[in-house]
Amino acid sequence: MYGTLTTSERISRMKIQLQDEQPFWAYLILKLDIKEDTEGKIPPWGGMGVNPKGELLWKKEFVDKLTDLELKFVLAHEVGHLVFSHLVRKGN
Repeated sequence: MYGTLTTSERISRMKIQLQDEQPFWAYLILKLDIKEDTEGKIPPWGGMGVNPKGELLWKKEFVDKLTDLELKFVLAHEVGHLVFSHLVRKGN
């Protein structure tokens, strides 16, 4: 009906779905600067990551392998790193 969505469009769609399903996490996700990792900032073993500046970077090949449910979970998981201060508590 809608044709094939790009990876970026699919991420946007999951953000919209989360607004109905998980409004708390969706609100936080909407505050992130979400963009494709075109500069290789994510390590080779990673697929999506967030930094202390609120940037969420993703790899196309990783996101394209996820189901919609998995993608929604990973988005919430990544924002959880900021909510629970994982990035500033990791130590040396």
